[in-house]
Amino acid sequence: MTFIGKLVSVFVTIYTIFVVAIVTGVVVNYYGQIVEMQRRETAMMFLDKLERLPELSKEDLEDISKRVQKFR
Repeated sequence: MTFIGKLVSVFVTIYTIFVVAIVTGVVVNYYGQIVEMQRRETAMMFLDKLERLPELSKEDLEDISKRVQKFR
């Protein structure tokens, strides 16, 4: 292989590593946003039901408990 061929091979390898790193970062960021949205929804639901605590049924309390345990 010539010097130019080796140089091109090195640049292609570096470019591939950067592309994989960027795609991985985007996927991790997207997943983090989804998890954060689920936590916010659970927190809002929990606060909403907490305001109505005296009138909650046993099933509602079990549902809240399961959702809170999921994020621990």
